[in-house]
Amino acid sequence: MKTAIALQSFAQLLYTHQKHYEKIIAMMMKHKKHNLALYAQNNLEVSLDQATAMLFYPQYSFDMSFRICVYKKGQNTYLAKKPNFFLRLFRRFESCEFEFKDHKIFLNSQELEEAKAGEIWLYF
Repeated sequence: MKTAIALQSFAQLLYTHQKHYEKIIAMMMKHKKHNLALYAQNNLEVSLDQATAMLFYPQYSFDMSFRICVYKKGQNTYLAKKPNFFLRLFRRFESCEFEFKDHKIFLNSQELEEAKAGEIWLYF
């Protein structure tokens, strides 16, 4: 039995993971800044506010782009794995490429609308 997911749900899952990793990076940077501020306070004998003001850490964002090559099975159905040899004997499968970038979904370098992406199913 194959596992299927709607393309829009898959994109939402990737976006959720991106936000989660951005939060982790922000927490790590905040922790590192706090530790360095305490170190500066102890060694330079300045107040914690002054030590924190001396340090600068930028806000990082996690830019994620994901590309997957798929095989078109039907009108709105795509396979992530290469089809069975016997299926390929009797039917021609078109090779396509999905790209998830900047909260947009591209099919063969053409942007898909959200309504269209909700109808497309990806089988693993």
